[in-house]
Amino acid sequence: MAARSLQLGRIEMAIVGGASLYKPDTLVVFSLAQSMSSSGSRPFDAEADGLIVGEGFGAAVLKTLPRALADGDRIWGVIRGLGVSSDGRGKSLWAPRKEGQIKAIRRAYASGLEMRRLGYIEAHATSTPLGDATELNAMAEVLRDHIPPTAKIPVGSVKANIGHALEAAGIAGFLKAVLSMQHGLVPPAVNVRTLNPNIDWDQAPFYVPMSPTPWPASADGRPRRAAVNAFGIGGLNMHIVLDEFAESDSRSVAVPSAMPKAVKTAAQIRQEQSVAVIGMGCIFPGAGNVAAFGDLLASGRDPKCQAPSDRWRADLAYRPGATQLYRTPTTLGGFITGFTYDWRSHKIPPRQVAGADPLQFMLLAAADQALKDSGYDTKAFDRARTGVIVGTVSGDDFSARLQMGLRLPQFKRTLAQVLAEQGVHEDQIGEIAEQGSMTVL
Repeated sequence: MAARSLQLGRIEMAIVGGASLYKPDTLVVFSLAQSMSSSGSRPFDAEADGLIVGEGFGAAVLKTLPRALADGDRIWGVIRGLGVSSDGRGKSLWAPRKEGQIKAIRRAYASGLEMRRLGYIEAHATSTPLGDATELNAMAEVLRDHIPPTAKIPVGSVKANIGHALEAAGIAGFLKAVLSMQHGLVPPAVNVRTLNPNIDWDQAPFYVPMSPTPWPASADGRPRRAAVNAFGIGGLNMHIVLDEFAESDSRSVAVPSAMPKAVKTAAQIRQEQSVAVIGMGCIFPGAGNVAAFGDLLASGRDPKCQAPSDRWRADLAYRPGATQLYRTPTTLGGFITGFTYDWRSHKIPPRQVAGADPLQFMLLAAADQALKDSGYDTKAFDRARTGVIVGTVSGDDFSARLQMGLRLPQFKRTLAQVLAEQGVHEDQIGEIAEQGSMTVL
């Protein structure tokens, strides 16, 4: 959405991001879907048995490449291609489909981008056996003919480090890919002991790096290139092609010319449609900013922990190895701890901060980091021509209704039990519980 708005000239700059705060309702959703792991997040591993939920806040400041160059901005990376598809007609809400993923990947390279130049793939891989295998087999089908068997490229997933950050998962993978290009280093995979046998690793054009892997510059001087997969529940698939910024970009592109599109070369059109990443910010488990996030990834650390006792009572939803409805098999997660919001930065009274949704302030902090990184915390910019696009479901009517709907079945069971203990006749219990549910909704 942001890239398209920039390309069409509707805005001059965009602040994009994702925000996700771990709540008990999240445990209910994924436990009901039997997607939770009781042992940990292990993308690509033979013993992977489900996801571990995490939380996070990430932001990036974007401009078109010509605009960023004209404004003298520092550029961290360049978005060259975007491919989107939907599997809404698939088998079920949760089931991944290879066909839709393949379509998104191919669309990202449709303008003529070379797949053989890829040096790293950040996969969506959530640590579910079927999902991981479907995704990697889809990528293998598309890339196999473009990447020589002797030049396999590394593949990773940030979810092994911080868990599945849900609405912030896409931006987490995006930032990881940009940092990998910047540092010339592919982070090691975490929690992988035996590779998933449902993936044909011998024939696949990629491998799982078990240790930090140097990513040298290409011999021909062309910039490093990475790809990022990001999928959504319900069938949304996205594939992003990212390039390291190179000085050749500043020589080969200027502010878009008035030359008719029909007489421009494909390379000229790609350059003018490219989107520059000029600022980044984040707060993730074990990392309060982008520099710390880069260190966390490079070290291969796993900062996940049990649910902090000051957040919510885990015992109300947790039973070890539980398979019952409304019980989770684990309270392990990627939790952000130790965050303190500086209320002075936006002149918000401390009393209001204490009573508000912390998600809002962590997102503000991540956006502040990104603006500072881009230099626009002090430089003037046209706020009326700046778009803000954030992926989240917290703090709105939809979220409130979703959470209440998830709680209602347990509420009805508990109410029925209490009514029975109070001697209410069995014939009346169901009616009273149903009326109570309708009143709440």
